[in-house]
Amino acid sequence: MKQISMKKIIILPILFLLLNTSAFPQYSFRTIDVSNGLAENTVRSISQDEHGFMWIATQNGLCRYDGMQFYTFRHDSSDTASIKENNIYSIFTEKDGIWIGTIEDLEYYTFKDNKFSRCSIITKNGGSIPFNRNIKSIISAEGKIYVLDRRGQLYKQYKGTTFRQIKTHGLYIYSLCIYSKGQILLHSDKGLYSLDCRTGQIMEELHEEATKAGETIYYSKNMNTIYIGYEIGSPSSAYRIENGKIKRSDAYAPASLYSAIDYDDGIVFGTNGNGIIYQSRSGQITQYTYSNSTICADAIMTLFADSDKNLWIGSYRYGISLHSGHTNMFRSLTATKGQITGRIVTAIASDSSCTYIGLDGEGLNIIDRHNGRIESLNTSNSDILGDNVLSIINDGEYLWLSIYNKGLCRYSKKDKRFKNFPIDSSNQIWDITDDSEGNIWLSGRYIYVFNKQSGKYRQLDTIGNKWSSNIIFHENSIWISTTEDGLYCLDRRTRNIKAHYTENSQTNSIPSNHIGYIHINSKGQLWLSPYNLGLYRFDIKTGKSEHIGKSSGFTASNATAIVETPSGDLWIGSDNGIYHYNRKYDSFIRFGKEDNLPSTMINHDACICYDDTISFGTTNGLIYFNSHDIKYRTKPYQVSFTDVTILNNGRHINTNNLDAENGIKLAYNHNFITINFSVPEYSSPGKLNFACKMEGFDNTWRSIGEDRHVTYTNMPHGKYTFRIRILGADGQWKESSSVMHITITPPWWLSPWAICLWCILFIAILYVTYKVYRYQALMKIRARKEEMEMDMLKRDHEMKLRFYTNISHEFRTPLTLIITPLEVLLKEEKDKVLSQKLSQIYRNAKNLLTLVNQLLDFRKLEMYGEKLNLSYGDISEFMENTVQAFIPNAQNSSKELSVDIRAKHLYTSFDRDKICKILNNLLSNALKFTKEGDSITASLEKTVFKEQDCMLIKVSDTGVGIPQEKIKNIFDRFYQVNDNSSYNTGSGIGLHIVKEYVNLHKGHIEVTSENGKGTTFSIYIPIIKADSHNMPAKENTVENKPETGEISVSESQETGMKKILVVEDNQEFRSFMTEQLSKDFNVIQASDGEEGEASAIQNLPDIIITDIMIPKVDGVEMCKRLKNNIQTSHIPVIMLTARTSDEFMLSGYEAGADAYLSKPFKFDILLAKIRNLIKRQEERRAKFSHTIEISTGDLATTPIDEKLLKDTIKAIEANISNTEYSIDDLCTEIGLGRTNLYKKLWSITGMTPANFIRSIRLKKAAAMLKTTDMNISEIADHVGFGNIKYFNKHFKDEFGMTPTQFKKDAGNQ
Repeated sequence: MKQISMKKIIILPILFLLLNTSAFPQYSFRTIDVSNGLAENTVRSISQDEHGFMWIATQNGLCRYDGMQFYTFRHDSSDTASIKENNIYSIFTEKDGIWIGTIEDLEYYTFKDNKFSRCSIITKNGGSIPFNRNIKSIISAEGKIYVLDRRGQLYKQYKGTTFRQIKTHGLYIYSLCIYSKGQILLHSDKGLYSLDCRTGQIMEELHEEATKAGETIYYSKNMNTIYIGYEIGSPSSAYRIENGKIKRSDAYAPASLYSAIDYDDGIVFGTNGNGIIYQSRSGQITQYTYSNSTICADAIMTLFADSDKNLWIGSYRYGISLHSGHTNMFRSLTATKGQITGRIVTAIASDSSCTYIGLDGEGLNIIDRHNGRIESLNTSNSDILGDNVLSIINDGEYLWLSIYNKGLCRYSKKDKRFKNFPIDSSNQIWDITDDSEGNIWLSGRYIYVFNKQSGKYRQLDTIGNKWSSNIIFHENSIWISTTEDGLYCLDRRTRNIKAHYTENSQTNSIPSNHIGYIHINSKGQLWLSPYNLGLYRFDIKTGKSEHIGKSSGFTASNATAIVETPSGDLWIGSDNGIYHYNRKYDSFIRFGKEDNLPSTMINHDACICYDDTISFGTTNGLIYFNSHDIKYRTKPYQVSFTDVTILNNGRHINTNNLDAENGIKLAYNHNFITINFSVPEYSSPGKLNFACKMEGFDNTWRSIGEDRHVTYTNMPHGKYTFRIRILGADGQWKESSSVMHITITPPWWLSPWAICLWCILFIAILYVTYKVYRYQALMKIRARKEEMEMDMLKRDHEMKLRFYTNISHEFRTPLTLIITPLEVLLKEEKDKVLSQKLSQIYRNAKNLLTLVNQLLDFRKLEMYGEKLNLSYGDISEFMENTVQAFIPNAQNSSKELSVDIRAKHLYTSFDRDKICKILNNLLSNALKFTKEGDSITASLEKTVFKEQDCMLIKVSDTGVGIPQEKIKNIFDRFYQVNDNSSYNTGSGIGLHIVKEYVNLHKGHIEVTSENGKGTTFSIYIPIIKADSHNMPAKENTVENKPETGEISVSESQETGMKKILVVEDNQEFRSFMTEQLSKDFNVIQASDGEEGEASAIQNLPDIIITDIMIPKVDGVEMCKRLKNNIQTSHIPVIMLTARTSDEFMLSGYEAGADAYLSKPFKFDILLAKIRNLIKRQEERRAKFSHTIEISTGDLATTPIDEKLLKDTIKAIEANISNTEYSIDDLCTEIGLGRTNLYKKLWSITGMTPANFIRSIRLKKAAAMLKTTDMNISEIADHVGFGNIKYFNKHFKDEFGMTPTQFKKDAGNQ
């Protein structure tokens, strides 16, 4: 170890402050210039009004300043109330306004009126002239204003803005100042004079012939001295006052004196070229220039001390320098000022004799606290291990320094020697901590424990190789923060992990795993700062963390250093300045560059508190301050309302002339307003936050942050009081005494006289309303009575309709019992005479059925309306076939019926059923109303009707005709031509139905007739192409398949007696059906839906025939239940009904019906449908039996059956090789009983379960014979046949050939 060979010692007097910060004032300054909004940088005069606003005279206007923003008054040629001249030399404020002296005149600005007025001078003859003078100074004494112009003339205020010139007996006044009570001191070309303001007398005080013009005179009460300054570069004069006499003095007076002011306990001189000079009463002199301080310039034009003792310094060309006690709280040592040797301060330690500063790149600086000497130690002049000092520990005898990438370095304060303890350079040491047990803990890339006595390192393996940011010892625990793995708590004795806190932990959760810094205060609270997440307060006992939000005042992203004062306050360094934590109010106060900090970036753990002096290391030097010197404003803040802006029209209301008691009054439609206010504050204006409350509108205080304006919209009429609260730099809310009363007047329609008018109108309206109500009530009663009568008539009419139509519906079943047996008898009867009689009965029954059908059609038209079911086809062919059906009837009546189709192959869209009924009605009427030998013609042709292609259908006869007066009514319902003839036997609804059906087709019908000669009906129906957009949409239609096509099934195909269930509530019809079907089938009967469902489940018939209208459960519901029951879902269902509408047919098909027949029906059609369904079932079974492919869709007819077959086949295939697989096993797997499975499989496939299993095995074997190279024995074994002979036998039975032949045939394909 070699002794330090070279020392770099710097003597810096300013460092005495580290020992004694009150030796003499050290001012710091904040610059305010055009960049902040100042009108111009040459400032000649500064003043303050009683509201706290600062007024600043510049060469480019008069400025008002509140610490945050400027408002500048300039000349406006279009405004006669604006200032006349922008170049201002002197200003003086008083209660009601401000006096402004310009280079051209004297003006007065009135706060209340917001106007400038010109001052005038009273002449000798009593007149007045404008005060057009170049003004130099303005002062006030004994309630009067005194003005000095640059011609050496003095003026006194007479009244208002008028002045009189003071007789000075030939004196040329250079400058003036207040001397004593009621006296003004004048500096003239003849010496010093005093002016008695009460008597107006001028007395000589000291006669001196001036050799040069004086610029300023100032009487200092603090120094009891008069100072006179002259032109630039000239010495200044000083005068003492002894026994009431003014005498020259050799007191200090700086040269080039331009202004002076008493400040603190001394005086401040402003010089023209030498900055400012402070002289204390003890005679201590301190000079502040641009080169040695933060003052903005050396040429000082004016000085002013405001009500908060802030010093304002107006300069020439460089704006304003502001000094306040607040900005003087923080002091610094920086390399740029030569106060320390390095810029970045990373570590600080202190004792009673020295302060030790660790620098990044410049080693160690040691400052002697007694003489201010600084000693710089680095690798170039000492044995220090390295120049990058990151942390320092002072254990009394030694300093322990952590050197980045080097290790530890010990410095002996006694011997001034270094001893180094290197460590592997891969361990990047970040911080060091003394555990008070003889060890130093190193945090960084790895954690090492260094024993001071042995000088040995030992790595801590407890938490593994984790990057640690810092280590804290607290009571029995060791707290270690890491950069990637959260926070560890170790037992101090065993060094085992007690707790591990991470962001994903369920029990020990913290906001982030990336912890940059931790600190534990004297209360045992742990403060942690995750990277870029701000600051958290962590409760060690509960393990819960609380985020310190921006609402508390902490706005930095990272806390980097925390120090606690003896009083328990916390000072927190961050990446955004220094924060003071106020425990009482639980709030944070920030200090930044505006508070004279050289940098707002505080380095990691670079902090110390020693003897109440707190120090922080920054990226630009050292910051230090005494915590007791931090003073916050105690005076209440003064709020001034600057103006109110009406947003509805953009008008500004000057609030200077507000009546404090009544406030402002606004119209109801001026209720969108912005209130602008100002709070003069110059020490820390950016630290103020505001909340406001409009009483009568706001329920709670409304936070507006730093904004000094607030907007209210859509305020109702009424009276309001606007209040403001201020959150000051001390973290306390204080309510301002300034309030604004606002009245929003109601609209004219809510004024008192209007309300009286509304009351009268309201009473009148009530009276009229009562009368109208009574009249309407009577009318309602009358209308209700008429409505009830009409309703009764309507219900009576509907009851009649329902009665007739229900009777007609009930006719269909007996008619079925007449027509259907008659058809059977006519087919079997051989006796011609009896056959003719039966035919006559059959024809009349059919006629009766036609009448019943007409009644049903009529009821549908009247009750529900009809819809077209269009289909595209050849209308000519359809009409010809329809008419041909009537020719036999005409021939039997000896009448001639012919059809004339003039438009062959005419294709159009039409409703077949309704066209058929139209022709049926017209032809039936024609046959009815013609005599023997008469002729009837039905024709079809294509024509144009109303500019549209139409088909024209005509039915003409040579019958009795219709009287002309009756023609207009023949299409009315129930209308009959009353001519007492035998022909009039109709119901009167046939032609009504015809017209309605024509209208549905958007057609037209007309009739021509001549009584006794015949009648012609002409029907025009538009031709609709298949792709026509005019074609009505089909709504809920079901295609009616012709029921006349008989499907022949030969008797030879029937095998055995099939079982049929007939469900019908009519006993006679049920007996008839049973009798007819019993010839070929085994018939079971049921009289209602419930009985039918039970019988179907019990007997499992092959086919079910049911009526729709049956008791208890109707046929549709019964069908739906059976189709959804696994036991009966396969059984085909045929539905019979007397209801012929499409809706009923659709509901039947949706329920799962397989066929649908309307009563009455031909029994042969029913038989054909039964045999067809049986045939299809047999074909499906045969196809399944003789094909290899297994297709459930071909066999099953319902989704339930298909699912059952798929589940059954899947179960069999899964056990295909299991020779022991039984029917019971199959039943268990598919969840169906043995009996039910037997019945179901037999019904669907015609096989027993055993045969079905064998069939599936054989189909699988056949598929394998075709697709694999396995031999027959292997295949038989694979599909569950243990006996090859048994396999061959059944394979041949199934496929008609042996397996060998099958395989051979498959190979030849």
